[in-house]
Amino acid sequence: MINSGDYRYGFNGQEKLDEIAGVTGSHLDFGARIYDSRLGKFLSTDPWESKYAWQTPYAYFANSPISTIDWKGFGDTDDKKTSANTSTTETVHSEKIALNKPKASTVNIELVRTTETSNSTIGTFNIDNGEVEGYILEEAGGTATEQTTAGSDKRINEGTYDVLPYSSTKYPDNYELQDVEGRSKILIHVGNTAADTEGCLLCGSTKSKDFVGGSSTKYNAVNNYIKKVQSSDKSNERRGSTKIVIKITTAEKVKTKAFKQQKYKQHRNQMKGIY
Repeated sequence: MINSGDYRYGFNGQEKLDEIAGVTGSHLDFGARIYDSRLGKFLSTDPWESKYAWQTPYAYFANSPISTIDWKGFGDTDDKKTSANTSTTETVHSEKIALNKPKASTVNIELVRTTETSNSTIGTFNIDNGEVEGYILEEAGGTATEQTTAGSDKRINEGTYDVLPYSSTKYPDNYELQDVEGRSKILIHVGNTAADTEGCLLCGSTKSKDFVGGSSTKYNAVNNYIKKVQSSDKSNERRGSTKIVIKITTAEKVKTKAFKQQKYKQHRNQMKGIY
């Protein structure tokens, strides 16, 4: 039988150093540094603190004790070390240290529809508060049913959509809006008029009636900016992948005009029924 007073190990299986503070079990030797269980902190900084500038060098378990395991007192690392007590390979710091890294960026695209004709809708867009600005041409507006019908020649509904990379033979290196009600393959791509789209969004540098110009140049600016953010996230080892979101709204004057047109059509149809 082992006398409890002779047992040298405490929390997390680490050796106690009672002779330091004189308080039973309050100091534990993690190998790389000593841990004070009363404070919940190490007494010295992480030997690898220069690698992990986003957290305090005194952190324990990267401040995530539920999701991480800290055996030796070192900082975040993907390196592996062989345990002195077993033949298995252990992660020095954590099994899931990625949870403690900053999240990847979000690219925010805002599109405001500002003009509409019977053939098209044109709006202004900006990315991340003006990093990239320009125009987007879409199909003309329609009824709620028309805008949510597959293959429709009308623009999509207002809303906020996640955007993912998309590539095909016809549209290599493009972007697709996700979960568009009733519609599929709604892309952001190059084009000039409504004849170039079935609900997709066409980038432009200039605009005139039912037309956007400089489409290739503006699309390349959008694409290059997104890839720059993605590259930055990757080089800084941010957690997850870069998120792209587009928010589509309609200016009040366009809504008012569309409402009046719809009421006129309804009235005209009613009159046809009378005569």
